[in-house]
Amino acid sequence: MGAAKKAAKKTAAKKTVKKAKAARESARTREAATGKNRAAKAAKAKKKVLRRAFDVEARLARVPAEAEEILPDTPVASMVVDAARIGAASRLMRARFTNLPDFDIGAVDGLASLSADLQEREIEWQRARGAGRAASLEKDRVAAGELRSDMMASARYRLRKDPAAQKELDIIAEGDGLPDLVQDLRALARQRDLKSAKFAGDDSVPPDASARARGYADRLSAGTDGEAALAAQARRNVAAFALAEDLAEVREAGLFLLRKQPKKAAVFGNTYNRARKQRRRARAAVAQAATEPAAPAPGPTK
Repeated sequence: MGAAKKAAKKTAAKKTVKKAKAARESARTREAATGKNRAAKAAKAKKKVLRRAFDVEARLARVPAEAEEILPDTPVASMVVDAARIGAASRLMRARFTNLPDFDIGAVDGLASLSADLQEREIEWQRARGAGRAASLEKDRVAAGELRSDMMASARYRLRKDPAAQKELDIIAEGDGLPDLVQDLRALARQRDLKSAKFAGDDSVPPDASARARGYADRLSAGTDGEAALAAQARRNVAAFALAEDLAEVREAGLFLLRKQPKKAAVFGNTYNRARKQRRRARAAVAQAATEPAAPAPGPTK
């Protein structure tokens, strides 16, 4: 009986040693896994910081000098919306972008920073224009807006059978604000002069509508486009050029990567162009309905 007890104690001691050893091994394994997780998290955080530290000024320095005079062909608000949507989608599939040949991953990493910079420069430009605007020009602005509406309505009807002219009017109709008003007045005056025969006898606008439009445009520009406003506009144009360039690069790459998944690829589309196409189709449908002959009235019933 004493021998049996000794054997039992010895067996229990061995089990205790094994359990302690297993516990130490388990602790070391957990510690190693924790260390790896910490290292992975640290590396991920480091990459995130590096991406956030995108050098906007270095990117803008690569923009050609002539970009200062190139107005963006897409409204800034639309560019910002696209940058947010495309930036979020492209970051989720960043690894796939890095595998593309001749693709600068900085275009993906910099979208958010370039978008924020463009918004700041747009605000600075609008403030500079507002600071230079004379209160006495407000009456001219209201009158100019009314003249633009009348000239637009006249051109829509009198040039309704001219597809090229209608396309030009679609472009003129885009956007709002004082800069667009000035550009629209000059464009409408130029179109009216080039197609003067079509406007013969038009009494819906003053006989000197083109001259008035140019006069309003000149006065409104002179009241807002001082040196500070022009300098701010140049800075805005550079920022818009850079963002548009990188957006186009990321958009093209994203559409290529998702070419077999059209529903997912839609996120890389152009919001502004899509909206313009929808508006043009709607206008075309209205114009077609207006030019179609009315259906004949039903004859008397027998």
